[in-house]
Amino acid sequence: EPASREDADFALVQLWPSVARRSLLAARRALSAEVVARQQVDSATAASLLSQMRQHVQQMLDSFCTQAPDGCSSSLDPAALEALSPKQSLVDGVVFVHSSLSVHELPGRGRGLVLREPVSECEEMLRIPRNALLNIHSALTSSDFGIAARGLLAGGLHAETVTMIFAIFERRRCQALASLAARGTGTEEVTLPAWAALLEEAPSLDMEDHVLTWPREAVEALGAEQLVARVFEAQASLWTLSREVEEAAKRLTPEGARLLGVVGFDELLWARCHFEGRAVEVDIEAPASLRPTGPPDGRPPISERSQWLCWGAGENEVWVECPRRVVCLSPFVDMLNHSSRGACVAPAFHHDRGCLVIATSASLPAGSELCLCYGALQNWELLMYYGFCLTDNPHDRLTLSIATSDEEPDAVSKEVVLRLHDIPTDHALRPAPPPLLTLSSSPPSSPSAAVPVASETGAVAAGGTPSGWSVLGVLPPQLLRCLRVLLAEDVGSIDVDASPGAGGMLELDLRCLDAIGGLLSDLQAAYVPVSEEEPVLPLWWPRYGAAVRRFRATQAALLAANLAAAVALRGRLASAEGPPP
Repeated sequence: EPASREDADFALVQLWPSVARRSLLAARRALSAEVVARQQVDSATAASLLSQMRQHVQQMLDSFCTQAPDGCSSSLDPAALEALSPKQSLVDGVVFVHSSLSVHELPGRGRGLVLREPVSECEEMLRIPRNALLNIHSALTSSDFGIAARGLLAGGLHAETVTMIFAIFERRRCQALASLAARGTGTEEVTLPAWAALLEEAPSLDMEDHVLTWPREAVEALGAEQLVARVFEAQASLWTLSREVEEAAKRLTPEGARLLGVVGFDELLWARCHFEGRAVEVDIEAPASLRPTGPPDGRPPISERSQWLCWGAGENEVWVECPRRVVCLSPFVDMLNHSSRGACVAPAFHHDRGCLVIATSASLPAGSELCLCYGALQNWELLMYYGFCLTDNPHDRLTLSIATSDEEPDAVSKEVVLRLHDIPTDHALRPAPPPLLTLSSSPPSSPSAAVPVASETGAVAAGGTPSGWSVLGVLPPQLLRCLRVLLAEDVGSIDVDASPGAGGMLELDLRCLDAIGGLLSDLQAAYVPVSEEEPVLPLWWPRYGAAVRRFRATQAALLAANLAAAVALRGRLASAEGPPP
């Protein structure tokens, strides 16, 4: 059956927090393209109307991005901020940093970029030239490390692995130069690379808080089986990579082996942590010195996602297939903190200008933090790859898996019904949407109009009482449909598409909600808060306890929101059932 308007509004309010930014950016992009297309065919009236619509979408985007970043309670006082000094804002005179930017220590967020002055949408805030990016291209063309990099890549190592090894080499070199400079010897004519400060300021492995460096007991204390499994898989993969690097080093020329030195597990672990937390991946065409001068004679075609890198000549010519999307470490870009409301568009490399550009997608007032959205990542992914998690993460999910039994007499019939209706047995639990969430859908002439509002339980307030599927609140509808099939005594007599409590499903739905309550309560047990008043705390607690407690609290809150919705709905349906006979 077609969804009702109320059910559609309910779905919109539930999903809006996690899709708002992408939706507004996509709408603005589509409208901008259509305006240009209409102008080209001399359709002035249509172009004018579309321009008004685009302006309205931009206003919505400005409002969305202006709100405080996740974990940041308010904007900062612009008068208290200092501009970046010329030494910071210029690297060999080629890195452009917008004059309004300031580096500031933000409570609970670390170092970030804050605006001293307001900025408009589509303003370029950072421009990083090709020669200031640490990536596979700079590794292969390096006068210091190029021989080793080309040997490792031709020997079968992945481009990102070679880039990580290049970062290790550059960190060693910068540390050696800094040591010589401290003693006042031999560095008068040495020019440090643009990424020197980024590598020198990176925490050493013993100070690194990335989850890959945690002791096993601390990782397991997080309580998330998916995260724990990923961490242990990543650690095992890194041990394998360490052995691959060791074997690849043996195949290098003597000069390449001398440049590489010994790369151990600890250095690879440091590089992995640093790249996962600070690197960006962008589409970059190889520089002219690494591009083939002719077609790949006799070589198989490659996908659009790859490109040929080539060096040498004649019998010594080497061709290697590498990804077009290149992992880069870049000065200043690593200072952009994450926010699901980040005003920066994704970093993009402009081939015609030869630089990486960070631009705004929305207008921001002075005192705002300039943020980048790292992606629609769950809290376990943020913790795994970036070392933090968010209290209010609209993209967070927790998977509830419903196990089926083959021993039941009608197990086959139930499996058939699940497949016929495309009902999964894995269900993503979402956090409750923010209370009083309004989505303005009015044209610029009537800005006060809005779509329905989300209540604290996540249901739609459309004239007061929710109905239809909206009574589920934050609970996934597929979860109820799944349990109807699995708990039904006669699977052929049920209506999986009936709204909760309707179509003769009341008694079965009450049993389903009881089962949901039990499942969620069992999951909550894995995230019981760890009190610091415990008589004996683990040895790792002083360093990792705060992160463990924060992550467990976010998962417990997500489960509590879903459990509250189940309890509320059960109470509502039970009252509709009437008193027992």
